[in-house]
Amino acid sequence: MEISFFSLAGGSLIIFFAFLNRALTGFGSALISVPLLALLFDLKFVVPLESVLEVGFTVLLISKVYPKIHKSTLLPMIGGAVLGTLLGTYFLRTLGDPLLKRALGAFILLFALYFWRGDRAERSRNLSANWGILAGAGGGILGGLFGTSGPPFVAYLAYKLKEKEVLRASLIGMFAVDYSWRTLVFAFSG
Repeated sequence: MEISFFSLAGGSLIIFFAFLNRALTGFGSALISVPLLALLFDLKFVVPLESVLEVGFTVLLISKVYPKIHKSTLLPMIGGAVLGTLLGTYFLRTLGDPLLKRALGAFILLFALYFWRGDRAERSRNLSANWGILAGAGGGILGGLFGTSGPPFVAYLAYKLKEKEVLRASLIGMFAVDYSWRTLVFAFSG
């Protein structure tokens, strides 16, 4: 793949602002960078690149938030994410880039509509661990396929965890495991 100066400069700016957002909020870098980088490069290049960058960035964040991570909430999610990532990576490898980009667009629209809906504060925070497994699997599939595992993780953890600091720390912890696992899967799958 030939990379022009314009693509490299544009990609660098995209990555900078995406990770600035992640530093401020604890999530969202892939939701910003992957769709925009997909305008410049193939998704089969963008998704593994984003994963490697996330692992590096997470190393910087994890030590500061580790004590606040709600580990028992993450365990079912991690199990689902491990299996989901394998399935998502398989689809990333086997589907063509035009189909992947259309599916990414549909995914972005669906989650934008989901998060745009009204206030969900009145809903129960007593979701079973099975929902955690499902959120983990959904995030794993989306992560392996598009590099954007965040929406299912955020949706589930926002229901389960009341304190914003614990939510942010738990998201960073989940992303640490998710991106590390995904990078290993990408490395072994080529």
